[in-house]
Amino acid sequence: MVMTKKTYKVIATELGILEVCENTEAVIRMLCNLFKSDNARFDEDRFREWIRRIRNGESTVGLG
Repeated sequence: MVMTKKTYKVIATELGILEVCENTEAVIRMLCNLFKSDNARFDEDRFREWIRRIRNGESTVGLG
């Protein structure tokens, strides 16, 4: 099953809201690997940028 862009956005938003801990990067890396194996068009840089912007309270306009 290929996940949708909307699904990636929801997951990235939730990761951006969560408090960062020692395992956060490992979880993001694992999810990115999973998403890449599910969908060759998955853009890890965009996913990570979405998380960064949510963490910093910045707009995600233009990433969609």
